[in-house]
Amino acid sequence: MSASTAPLLVDQPRRPVRLGEMLLERHLIEREDLDRALEIQKERGDKLGKILVDLGFIAMRDVLAALSDQLSVPLHALEEPPPAAPEIEGLSPRFMRQCRFIPVAVDDSSVTLAMTDPLDFETISAVHSFCGLRVKTALAGEQEILDAIDKYYGESEKTQALGAYF
Repeated sequence: MSASTAPLLVDQPRRPVRLGEMLLERHLIEREDLDRALEIQKERGDKLGKILVDLGFIAMRDVLAALSDQLSVPLHALEEPPPAAPEIEGLSPRFMRQCRFIPVAVDDSSVTLAMTDPLDFETISAVHSFCGLRVKTALAGEQEILDAIDKYYGESEKTQALGAYF
């Protein structure tokens, strides 16, 4: 085998696959749907997945599954209450709502957060600084996180706002 026909044995950096391309490859959306959503994204600045869901082109669970694969972050279903641990006890539900995360696991050296944006390094850093534990991330849907915060930590943001007036 000559040098020019030998297989390449060195890993070459791969270009990350964009979410829209992943959804097209999985036959979850059509090219026209993606093009329309990208135009809206230019106008509004929202995330592509949210726009596709808002337009009814795809279910949120399919967007989350693709994002999980794209980011190599596990997808977490919020079926269990958050762990009770002194390291995270003081995390404010208001902060969790604002940053769109909820703790889902704690061990001796780390806390795992289900987040709508597992690349939100400011929130990850803030939680690390607060609890002193290494922060691992998982992906979950925004409404699922907000519902879990309401369920396990009490009042919703709207109820708290109304309470300020009474």
